Amino acid sequence: TTEIYTLSLHDALPISCYQEALKADPGDQRLRQRLAELLVKYRRFDEARKEFEQIGRTLSSGGFYLKAIAVYKQIEKLFPDDIGIALVLASLNEQHGLSANALAEYKRAFDHFEQLQNYAEARSALEAMQRIDSHNPNIKLKYAEVLFQQGKTAEALEAFRALGFLLVERR
Repeated sequence: TTEIYTLSLHDALPISCYQEALKADPGDQRLRQRLAELLVKYRRFDEARKEFEQIGRTLSSGGFYLKAIAVYKQIEKLFPDDIGIALVLASLNEQHGLSANALAEYKRAFDHFEQLQNYAEARSALEAMQRIDSHNPNIKLKYAEVLFQQGKTAEALEAFRALGFLLVERR
């Protein structure tokens, strides 16, 4: 099947013109955004990703977390199975104070790593989740289980004890 796109005057400019313009002014994020969108339109997803990631890094380093989240969501649409993007989104949401969104992204990463039996990465995701919600018994239970699966019995026992104390405290 062929797809027909309606091109605006800006789209008529070849991608190479945008790339040349960016060489002259690499800090022009609007131009970079336009180039990324044009690359997506022409299904050059890997190149678009590089541009979007550059925009996202620039925005997040400037403290514009919400805008960076929006950019990384665009990348996530292009690469839905890339768990690295979920971790970036989790971190950005955490930094911006969007705890529920951060927890959801970390949970997605945890599920992915647990399925792969990559317990070190699963543990890392759980540690991030505990940092956000330190009194969540479900997270504490999963954390203790992952420690046990890693063969860290002393740490697992301590984690189970902490969970027990939390549950007793909550009655």
